[in-house]
Amino acid sequence: MEWMPVFMLDIIDWFYSALLVPFLSAIATALNWTLLYPMERAGLPLGIQVTILALITASVSLALRTTLKVEAKEEEFKRLFTEKKALQEEFRQVEDWKKRKLLYDSTDKELDEEFNTYLAQRFSRYGIVYLLPFFTTMLWFDSVRPRAVLKELYGTPYALTFTGATPLEAQGLSVAALFTICYLLFIWSALLIKKKLIQGNGRGALHPSG
Repeated sequence: MEWMPVFMLDIIDWFYSALLVPFLSAIATALNWTLLYPMERAGLPLGIQVTILALITASVSLALRTTLKVEAKEEEFKRLFTEKKALQEEFRQVEDWKKRKLLYDSTDKELDEEFNTYLAQRFSRYGIVYLLPFFTTMLWFDSVRPRAVLKELYGTPYALTFTGATPLEAQGLSVAALFTICYLLFIWSALLIKKKLIQGNGRGALHPSG
């Protein structure tokens, strides 16, 4: 970062040390008191705690998905894209092949640009919805409950400990592995249930009783 002026580096350092770090520290402390400490005082096993955290994180992701209107934006893009593709069918009526080719080329270029923009926006939305809550929770938990602390509190750093013989002689399931499995399972289950409900409501509208 040698290209940046010294005063800008000073501003960034001040923002990081005076605002960002205290803000993140306050959030971590609040999460500790509202989530971790109550579960620990209740005597919940580590695996149950991780499962609960995964459920809460999945709920946050689903709430962000609704807030950002991910599904509505997906459907809107599909609708507009389909309409513009269908518009190309009308170009067949143009007798002049040069004009017809020019129309096809211009609309294809426009569709490609819109599709690339859609992909970039979709990646950004899905990053905010899924990756941000997931990695934020994992980083927070790893900072307040590193392996050494887990071993001191529970006698093992594993969320689930295997007692019998296992493939590759695995001693247990790590916190990260259990959290990932539960998070993905909760997200998949919630979206599947929502899809079933929508399909059920659709069939009910097509076949009203009475």
